[in-house]
Amino acid sequence: MNEVDELFAKVAQELSSSVMVILNSEYVVEHVNDTANRLFGDNSLIGNNFHKLLGVYVDDEDSILFEMAADDILLLDGIELFIKIGKTKKIFTINLAPFNDIYIYVELVDITAQNLLNRRLQKQIDLIEDNVLISRTDLKGVITYASTAFAKISGYTKSELIGQPHSIVRHPDMDKEIFEEMWKIIKKGKVWQGEVKNLKKNGGFYWVKATIMPDFNYKGMIIGFTSVRVDITHEKVFNDELYNDVQTKSDELTRQEVLLQQKSKNALMGEMISLITHQWKQPLSAMSLKVSDIKIKFALGMMDQKYVDDISGSMMKSVKYMTQTIDDFRDFFKPNKENELIFISNVINDGLKLLEPIVKKSNIRVNVDFADVDKIESRHNELLQVFMNLIKNAVDILNEKSIENGVINIKNYQIDKSNITEIEDNAGGVPKDVLTKIFDPYFSTKGDGGTGLGLYMSKTIVEEQLKGVLSVCNTDKGAKFTIILNR
Repeated sequence: MNEVDELFAKVAQELSSSVMVILNSEYVVEHVNDTANRLFGDNSLIGNNFHKLLGVYVDDEDSILFEMAADDILLLDGIELFIKIGKTKKIFTINLAPFNDIYIYVELVDITAQNLLNRRLQKQIDLIEDNVLISRTDLKGVITYASTAFAKISGYTKSELIGQPHSIVRHPDMDKEIFEEMWKIIKKGKVWQGEVKNLKKNGGFYWVKATIMPDFNYKGMIIGFTSVRVDITHEKVFNDELYNDVQTKSDELTRQEVLLQQKSKNALMGEMISLITHQWKQPLSAMSLKVSDIKIKFALGMMDQKYVDDISGSMMKSVKYMTQTIDDFRDFFKPNKENELIFISNVINDGLKLLEPIVKKSNIRVNVDFADVDKIESRHNELLQVFMNLIKNAVDILNEKSIENGVINIKNYQIDKSNITEIEDNAGGVPKDVLTKIFDPYFSTKGDGGTGLGLYMSKTIVEEQLKGVLSVCNTDKGAKFTIILNR
């Protein structure tokens, strides 16, 4: 075995997944590995001019580039080529290296799977980039990264934000003490959450629900901070507009009742937004681990089409979950001023979807029994607030009493001209001395943890706005709330 044979045999063993060819000075193929034979046909390359032969396989879009290298094949070193093999188009990186002055070593590396994965990953990255308000800063609060969504809502370009202190978007209405407390918390390695009013470049403003997390290096040292935000401007502005509108609505609810209703709604949503933000950590962490796994498997040559499809599908599912969560919460805050024809079952399912993180965390089973009923004329979001209050109240009492195998039964049916919804728990029922005042304003059995507004506002909405009836009674299992509405 001569020197060329020995070198080729050694390299072929180490790089068996790549196409390897040895050319003489006339570009004639003298040696090929098994991968080349499998791809182009057994010994079909031996004795042929490699440049002319490969040109038959090169895709049309690369043909001009390939022809330019006819006199000097080394011009192709390092480029990517689309090569047609049968009915399949693959992407190869071509590497060339001369040796012994008379031979040229050629390696074709199939990067089709990597290229496909890169494109899919980029789409997912773009989806997050365009829809999630994210920024990162160094230890001094200087912006090192800003997502497109963050730049868009602030009115700045990315280049205008990066390198600037994050206070560039701080609104003068915000108390300094809030940010001082925030810095104390995140510098201790903890997560801070809060509502922040930010300043736009044009002098306008926007509100966000912000979660700020420390970033750590491999030694566990804090190296910066990442902020993920949810735009809540609509909700905050709606609250202000609502406050002004009630002044002229003498024939509707009193000003105090409207504010109490919104306060009750905000209290419920505040709990869920915190839980949803916490739940985002899991898909974000999972996506980070998947990216690391991709790098490892690519380095080890362990990637195949099934792996690419599986991991891309998994990551896209995580992204869709996060963006859908934001959309669901935005819909909840849209006011319903007019009645509409709705299925009660749809409203209940919307509430269960929003409350899913709380229910799952509490390990509570929810049973639903929806009869085949007609639509009724009512207000979707007002009913949604009532159902969410009642279900959340059931979750709280099951947790408070540490009920094992907690269950919430929800039933909806129609009798004559009435639509009846029942929500029942198995927490043992309401004490008799509480039962008579459970719907009173500011009455709560939760101590400092309750506002005493949820059930009061639920009854007010059902009976004064929707002209129905909301009542409660004890069963052999627990408390049962019944809502009766006109069809």
